[in-house]
Amino acid sequence: MAVYHDVEKALTCWHRNFVRTQYGIQGWKTAKIYLDFIVSVQLHGEGSRSVVLDTQSNYLDNLDTADKREVLSSLSDHFQ
Repeated sequence: MAVYHDVEKALTCWHRNFVRTQYGIQGWKTAKIYLDFIVSVQLHGEGSRSVVLDTQSNYLDNLDTADKREVLSSLSDHFQ
């Protein structure tokens, strides 16, 4: 992911978020959710938008993943 972020022209900056020491989102079912990356995306003529990314492999599909998906989906829906 970090190599991709370095070459993607739409990204103005990115930060690797370290688990349990930096930015976290408080969920309602579990402890804080620590997402992997925080990026700033340059939109075409519309400024920029901050985005948080959590990279999960298929083998990590468990209750924790479901909770993260529910919290992030709710936040995304309310943002729009």
